[in-house]
Amino acid sequence: MLQGDIQGAGKVSNLMTTFFTGKSTARGLIFDRFDKIRNRIEVTMIGRWLENSFRLDETFAYADGTVEERIWSVKFAGDGTLQAHCPSFAGEVKGWSNDEEVAMGYRYPVPIGGRVFNLDFDDHMYRMGENMLLERVRMSKFGITVGEIILTFRK
Repeated sequence: MLQGDIQGAGKVSNLMTTFFTGKSTARGLIFDRFDKIRNRIEVTMIGRWLENSFRLDETFAYADGTVEERIWSVKFAGDGTLQAHCPSFAGEVKGWSNDEEVAMGYRYPVPIGGRVFNLDFDDHMYRMGENMLLERVRMSKFGITVGEIILTFRK
């Protein structure tokens, strides 16, 4: 469990809540473990406060024609830590956010070669200016890096 009173936390201001409130879009690349581009991705996100949790609606459109939708519910503690839930994830998402960076760890089922693997995601977002954010996600299985995602977000 994260430190801090997640359940009783109110609205907080950090990079996740300030940048993602309203609509944002992203474009990026998905690389395999050999640094070969495996897919291109476009993301549309809409974030808003619902009572004491931050809701983030995401739509992912991949170059191969696949479309995914995810809905996040994020709660924050006073110390900057966060706990999130997204129904398509394998378990809870834990991390932290401040005014310049967001870091999260989670497990997500990814289809690879006709099978589905629960991969560990090490997700970091960095402020690159008032209206721009860079995201780098490393995907691993049993501690071995199997891929990476790089996204650039704009407001």
